[in-house]
Amino acid sequence: MKMGLLIGVLVCFVYGVILCLKDFKKPAYGICTSSITLSVGRMFQLFVGFFTVPILIQILLKAFIPNFLKSTNGCFYLALIEEICLLWLVLWFSRSNGITYIVSLQGILRPVFEGYCKALPMVCVLAFIWETCLLWLIQWGVPISLNPQPIIRLLQQRDSHGYGVYAAGVSIVFLGPIVEELFFRGILLRFFNSFLSVRKSLWASSLIFACAHLHFETSVPLLFLGYWLGLNYCKTGNMGVNVGIHSLFNAVNFAIILCFNLDGI
Repeated sequence: MKMGLLIGVLVCFVYGVILCLKDFKKPAYGICTSSITLSVGRMFQLFVGFFTVPILIQILLKAFIPNFLKSTNGCFYLALIEEICLLWLVLWFSRSNGITYIVSLQGILRPVFEGYCKALPMVCVLAFIWETCLLWLIQWGVPISLNPQPIIRLLQQRDSHGYGVYAAGVSIVFLGPIVEELFFRGILLRFFNSFLSVRKSLWASSLIFACAHLHFETSVPLLFLGYWLGLNYCKTGNMGVNVGIHSLFNAVNFAIILCFNLDGI
């Protein structure tokens, strides 16, 4: 299974390079997106809710169920609860402000697969370059630690098992991509585009997308991944394609972590 997974990723990588070269020679899309009009106050309220809901949930769990977060699986359940609450928040905000999304599943498989393949070489190359730069900084005495994201560290622990891993999978592969695409591309990108150019809106929303992950070691790859996802949303206008690409990207990463760090799951 490990070898098959690696071969599959390698094939997608090569195919993605070919697709990127074709796009470079002859761009297949222009820049267009539909902006939304929101007051700064309303947007600030969403920001506060989006970044404080996870903190409030942790505080409540620690207060009423002190042992909940002491286990690895408890942290996985926490991530699932947070994503469910954030999804409700984003959907409620969208409905309250009349924000709609185009979600078409017809013919979605090809653009999702090709979108993933195009993103793969970009993210891999940027991750390699960025990690090399960080290693140089470490050698020069800069206090930087190369640690994976917290949920990945938890998945790499041997006491991760059972339904906790399933909860993490639902959070990482399904709910997380939906929440992030609705918030960063469906709302934030379109909000910035109401008073900024499309390219500036793409960079602004991508920068917040990278910072929101609170992980310096992956910030640069996430910045450009966010930009590319935003560009893809401008191209298609189909939130279903964006969620599909994001979900497939996370699913492959999740499968790699399970196969190479959690034998027997």
